[in-house]
Amino acid sequence: MTWTLSNTPIDPAGRTGFVAAVSSPVRYGGFYPWYILLASLDIILTWVVLTMGGHEMNGVAQWALGLGGLNGIIALKFATVTVVVVICETIGLRNQRAGRRMAQWSVAVSAVPIVVAIVEITATVMIWRSHPNIVF
Repeated sequence: MTWTLSNTPIDPAGRTGFVAAVSSPVRYGGFYPWYILLASLDIILTWVVLTMGGHEMNGVAQWALGLGGLNGIIALKFATVTVVVVICETIGLRNQRAGRRMAQWSVAVSAVPIVVAIVEITATVMIWRSHPNIVF
């Protein structure tokens, strides 16, 4: 994609402005599949933790869970994924490096709850194995 003097994007097909921006391939496509994978794992592992007797610590996610159960969590997670991708792409329109950094940090930050959930699930399973009479 190229830019005009008025800082309006023009894609190779000659489309300009917003149409060019939304019809072009994403800038950080190497990061988004990882981001979506981590978001999906977050949903799965959250549900596993909840079925093992755990609690949702995120207030907004707790609200979504109360409102719509698993479907509420899924809707919230993928709404936030959409917002983050739009933010990365919007930043990337003006500053390619900053947009890439935002995409990288989005992936990195999304890994944190996954690690926490895996530790929590592992600890719970180990406790169950060593003390089978404990009920959670």
